[in-house]
Amino acid sequence: MPSVAQKVFEFVPIQESWTTKQIVAQVKATTKAQIDSRTADNCLARLRDAGLVREVTRGEFRRVRLTTSCASADTGDEEEPDTRALVSEALGKRDSSASPIDLLSGIANRLTATVESIREIAVEIETAALVIEEQQAANGREADKLRQLQALLKTL
Repeated sequence: MPSVAQKVFEFVPIQESWTTKQIVAQVKATTKAQIDSRTADNCLARLRDAGLVREVTRGEFRRVRLTTSCASADTGDEEEPDTRALVSEALGKRDSSASPIDLLSGIANRLTATVESIREIAVEIETAALVIEEQQAANGREADKLRQLQALLKTL
């Protein structure tokens, strides 16, 4: 989850506020990675709780400018070189003190993804079973023709 959260964090703008849909679209357009909107919502909530992202209005997020004790002020849109470390550290703290509801939410999200994967596998199994059934029917027809030919040859 932290790598997905880092990816989402990278695409949250500092200057303006974006919706989850805009952030997911930008991630997809830039990295070709498909992130589910529920996963992005969960990541944004965790980033908000960690103090890395601010929810300006309901559903619109803006990145909080990160400052370190040695830096007096940010210049422009440049990120500090240790932004990833700060994000990982903040998310690590959040994970260690996560409430049971948050843990259950994460488990539920993983189960949802697993269910979708199982459904895809079930469709593949059904397709393979249909192909096997067609092959068996064709083999049965060929066996019938072979028996007829054997019977015909015996009569000669």
